[in-house]
Formats: sequence, C-alpha cells, structure tokens
Amino acid sequence: MRNHVPEGLLLLVLCLSFSNAETSVTHNLGASAGFPQMLALTYQANVSGLLTLEVYAGSLALLNSTAGGRLIVASTSNGFKPRCFIGFSVVDQYYAEYDNPQGTEFYVWTGTGLGYAFPCGIRIFADLGYISDGARDRGLGYSTGLSLSGGVLFRL
Repeated sequence: MRNHVPEGLLLLVLCLSFSNAETSVTHNLGASAGFPQMLALTYQANVSGLLTLEVYAGSLALLNSTAGGRLIVASTSNGFKPRCFIGFSVVDQYYAEYDNPQGTEFYVWTGTGLGYAFPCGIRIFADLGYISDGARDRGLGYSTGLSLSGGVLFRL
C-alpha cells in the first residue's frame, strides 16, 4: 500500500504559501558555487512567504557546464531560516580523459540548508544535498551522492 503523506504535506505547504494575499514576488540575482552549480549565475524569485523558485547556469574551467532549477521551501523573512529544496541539474561534461564520462546527463537534486536574509536585501545560503545517480558514461558519472553548495544573492 502506497503512503500518501508526503504528497499531502507538500499540497498543504503549497496551499498555505499561496494563501497570503499580501505577498508580492521579489527577485534576487547573485552567484553560487559548489556542487552541482560549479561557479554559477543564480536567479531566485520569492513567489510567496514560503516558496522560492531558483534557476542557475554555471561552468567550471571550461571543462563542463551545468544548468538547473529548484523549488525551495523556506521563510523569506529576515534572519536565519532553515530551508529544504527539490530540483534538477543538467550537467554537460566536455572534456574526458581515459575512462572519464563525457556528455550530458540529468540529475534530481534534493536537500536542506540554512539561509540568512539581511534587512538590506542581501541573502546568503549554504545547502547540503543529495544528487541522484546518473549514467556511468555521461555527465558526472554513475555515483554522485552528497552535494555542498552556497551563494550570495542581491535583491533586484
């Protein structure tokens, strides 16, 4: 028998976050680094008091490129706030030596972290996540595992 608690909980969070009529979308732009972003330009749209949509595009020393997005559940108010997320990452590995992977692969990315929002609009974050396994001969290779990333964003 399938357990429907996670879907129900996600639906509740979505309904509560969109129920606040006073919320307006705020836009943030900045840089992030780590895995899977590498060194990336990052854009976030705070669509409610609890939900943020993020997209990024990055690269590392012309050896690979990455792009992705995620849904972040966290309070957008000032101060320290825990956060959790689910998203995806697409990695294209240009250069390969010997048996290293080469090509493009899609990964699911999920995790948790901590963010701090300053009253002036600057936001910093650090996340610990898990990236799903991919194909052995493309992208990052078969076994990926834990990811660590962080960044700084400025309100537009």
